[in-house]
Amino acid sequence: KQKKYDEAIVLAQQLRKSEPDNLQLLMVEAFLYNDLNQPLKFAALMKEATEKDPTNPDLYYNIGIVNYNEKNIEQAEVFFTKAIELNADYPKGKWMLANTLLLKDADLVQKMNDLPMSDTKNYDKYQAERKTLFTKILPMLIAADKAERTSGTVKLLIAVYEQLGMSDLASELREVLKTLN
Repeated sequence: KQKKYDEAIVLAQQLRKSEPDNLQLLMVEAFLYNDLNQPLKFAALMKEATEKDPTNPDLYYNIGIVNYNEKNIEQAEVFFTKAIELNADYPKGKWMLANTLLLKDADLVQKMNDLPMSDTKNYDKYQAERKTLFTKILPMLIAADKAERTSGTVKLLIAVYEQLGMSDLASELREVLKTLN
C-alpha cells in the first residue's frame, strides 16, 4: 500500500530464507514482481510455486490471469485449462478460459473483415472456426453461470447463444437479465 516495493521484496526474500517451504511468502514475492511489471521474475517464482504445489488450481489460475491481462492469449489458455484439469468444478477458471477464448474471436472477425468480398471460401472457413470456438466456450459459460449468476455471465451467454443460432435460449436469458439489473 505504501509503494515501498524494494523494501517489501527484500523482506519477502529474507522471510523466505527462514521459511523456504512457505508458499504464501513465495506468492507475496511473485506478486510484488507482477506489480512492478517484471513478468520474467514473476513467471520464475510462479514456476517455483507450481513445482512446490503442482495440484493447486489457484496457482495456475493466477498465472492465467497475469497472462490474460498481458494479452498472452495462448499462455492464458494453457494455465486456465490446467486449473480446470486440476479442479473440474472451478467456475472462475471456466469463466476466464471462456473470456480468453473470446479474445480469439476478435482476431477471426478481423480476418473476416479484411477479406475481399469475393473470398467466400476463406470467409466460410473463418465462420466455421468461430462456430467451433463458440461451441467450445458454451459449456464453460454455462458452468460459470450456474456457479454464480451475474449480469456478466448472462450477457455473455446471450451473445454466445445468438452466435450459435440458439435464439430461443438467448430470449429466455434476456428475461432473466431483466431481473438482474
